[in-house]
Amino acid sequence: MPYGKLILVFSIFLIIGGIENTCDGRTFRSDGLEEISRHIAIEWPSGDTTVTAGHGKRDITVRVADGCVEHIGFSIFPQQLRSSIINPQIADFVERYWLSLTLPLDRPKSVIQQLIEDRFTFHRGGVESIGVIQQDTTIMFSCQVDPDLVTMIWGEKSQPVCHITFPVDHELILGRRMLENDRRLPGEINSVRIQDCPTRDRSATSSSLYADTLTSLLVERAGSYLDCALKSERYYTRGADSTALQSVFDSNLYQESLINLFTDYDIEKARDIRLNIRHQIFGLKEQLIETTVQQFVAYSMLNGCMPFVGTVSIDENTGEADVLVIMHNAQLGYNHVLRVSVPLESISTGNGTATARLNAFVPTSNIKNLFKN
Repeated sequence: MPYGKLILVFSIFLIIGGIENTCDGRTFRSDGLEEISRHIAIEWPSGDTTVTAGHGKRDITVRVADGCVEHIGFSIFPQQLRSSIINPQIADFVERYWLSLTLPLDRPKSVIQQLIEDRFTFHRGGVESIGVIQQDTTIMFSCQVDPDLVTMIWGEKSQPVCHITFPVDHELILGRRMLENDRRLPGEINSVRIQDCPTRDRSATSSSLYADTLTSLLVERAGSYLDCALKSERYYTRGADSTALQSVFDSNLYQESLINLFTDYDIEKARDIRLNIRHQIFGLKEQLIETTVQQFVAYSMLNGCMPFVGTVSIDENTGEADVLVIMHNAQLGYNHVLRVSVPLESISTGNGTATARLNAFVPTSNIKNLFKN
């Protein structure tokens, strides 16, 4: 059994054409997934679940969460690979894209032309290699993610069973073009349930802290971005027992509190700070996204982004702080760029409304030009 079949097994078969889609009423993470579903028949599971099922001679994986179909694809990557060697979103892409190549989708061009335009290349093997990969669960696998290219190899590198490469292109990997990303963004930000989000083990963090000699705070540094203009840092104080860590959020420490506000979503006091975003979309238009600061941060980080923050100004006379936040997703090659005005009163009260301008899903190759403007 390839990679250990999960919980429930459903009968899935390829539709030869024209029968009604059996998952009407469900939502999908992308329009592409919805199209794939029209060529798959399944007794759709209820609730949050991941199932592996037969599809012709192959196995596919289906993942549903909160009634939303998040993934349909060939079963290729077991959970232990997803949690260690390969980014889960990249794993989803390869499984979904590979399956899509075998389906009679409504594509304006041939599969060969699609592969060429997407720059998805089989250097060794081909679409049919899925059979060997699924049959041999012990086959060696390696993955390398460079700034511009992902390389995957099954088998010995000198003579692989299958060797593929594809570009680090977020529209390709997410399976959604720019207009679809814009359309879905407000709902996806506000669908994050922060209370269910995993939190970091602060005791594990403590070993990597540095003492700030100016403030007597403990600092966790995770690097910088754009020639060190923006930094990813967290500021802590020790609890009463001298071991527990407390994230700084204090009106006596505006600078550190503002950085903490955008580098994690764990500050209980900050849960009610609203965020009204003017999202810049195609055609020089804007759409308003009403959310909270922590919803936006949680959405970004849970999708693989690293937050980098720079405080442009703090004006105690006007009571406003001007902050630049870039949520950088290195493995998918995009950035969310947020220029935000935060009322300083929000740090003392945990309330209030911040306002922002957002450029979402900016390719990393374009980020420096946007930053200069």
